[in-house]
Amino acid sequence: NRGVDYLLSCVHSNGAIYHEPSEERRGGGLSNYNTALAMTALHEVNRPSLAEAVLRARTFLAGTQHLGDDAYRGGMGYDPETGRAYADLSNSYIAYEAMALTRQLEDRRRTTGDTDLDWDAAIAFTSSLQNRDGGFIYKPGHSMAGSTTNEQGEVRFRSYGSMTYAGLLSLIYAEVGRDDARVRSAFDWATRHWSLEENPGMGAQGLYYFYNVLAKGLAAYGQDILTLAD
Repeated sequence: NRGVDYLLSCVHSNGAIYHEPSEERRGGGLSNYNTALAMTALHEVNRPSLAEAVLRARTFLAGTQHLGDDAYRGGMGYDPETGRAYADLSNSYIAYEAMALTRQLEDRRRTTGDTDLDWDAAIAFTSSLQNRDGGFIYKPGHSMAGSTTNEQGEVRFRSYGSMTYAGLLSLIYAEVGRDDARVRSAFDWATRHWSLEENPGMGAQGLYYFYNVLAKGLAAYGQDILTLAD
């Protein structure tokens, strides 16, 4: 109850859910990121009295999807108030998750019409971050796992574990089927690079984030046993 009360105290007039940073209360802001996490949490509490706050958060989040004519189209960033074109796969998968898990509340709206993302644009953004090996990178033109340059001068950005599961989840939340080549190849990458000792491609960096997104990714994919090469 105290957790719910705290989240509700962070609701803004535009539906966003985050606390304003101050000298006494550091952190905060990041309205896209925190709204997505908070609305998912409130939805999972499963109280009818919270539906209105979640629906207003859906409206806010849908309105912050980047739909410009650039490489970030369809993705989500940390905060729309920055006024710059930006999106990454971490922010995006968390927002896609929030919108997918709360879809069922749309029939409770008092106004006509649903509020949702442009899921085709979300699929296109996610797909643009998938490498030929099936793995995923963080954002257009950048991987936290670094890059390589071949003899022809072509730069290739390395896939890594946490973003590959984030990509897999993004496709699933966008209702791309398990038989789709993008989903299959992401899952295959995960089996080829299986480890719980590290975030594959990143070592110890982001390890607990990796555990979280791995667990959600495999649960959403719906396969309990992974057959490895050995």
